[in-house]
Amino acid sequence: MVDKLAAAGLLDTTLLIVTSDHGEAFGEHGYVWHVGAIHDEATHIPLLMKFPGEATPGRRIDALTQTIDLLPTICDLLRIPYPRDAVQGRSLLPLLAGITDTAAPDTITKSIGPAKYMIRDRDHALLLFREEKPRALYDLRADPAQRTDLIAQRPKEAQRLLHTFRRHAQSQRIPPVDFLDPNAQPIPDPVPHPTDLPPTLRHELQTLGYIH
Repeated sequence: MVDKLAAAGLLDTTLLIVTSDHGEAFGEHGYVWHVGAIHDEATHIPLLMKFPGEATPGRRIDALTQTIDLLPTICDLLRIPYPRDAVQGRSLLPLLAGITDTAAPDTITKSIGPAKYMIRDRDHALLLFREEKPRALYDLRADPAQRTDLIAQRPKEAQRLLHTFRRHAQSQRIPPVDFLDPNAQPIPDPVPHPTDLPPTLRHELQTLGYIH
């Protein structure tokens, strides 16, 4: 793509972003592909950005970001107005400009398929599972592969991240109440599943975990 843009004389006027919607699991935590997977092999994705006309050497920024940050970032870079109060992501422009070294103190990720959540900051990741109801806590600096569950040894860290999740959950249009209270009934999504899809397309979407 870079070669094609350069050959067409467009590379210097193009905002180029390389990212992904998810990674893939290959059995690291008992999951294969990405449906249901919530650990870093499925949720830690690349984000590379090249600005129009940029000629400075590349650099790596060590900060927590999310895919929902891309919309406000692109809009800010291109000076496109958008409803800031209605957008959950944060513009990464101050981070990219070196004004700050932090985009967000924590991030929250939800898996597709059987719902699971990961709440993480720079040091720890808390996993919430609804079906089995266990919770796991990982030390990301000492255990980046997320192999050793420390939730019994570090209850204060788990409670701190759980409080972050509660604050996030209560702000959602459809709060995941069943993750906050194991006895609560989940709130149904008002968006109906498509019923008139061609069989082949329905099978493909079911295989990817997007519909049931």
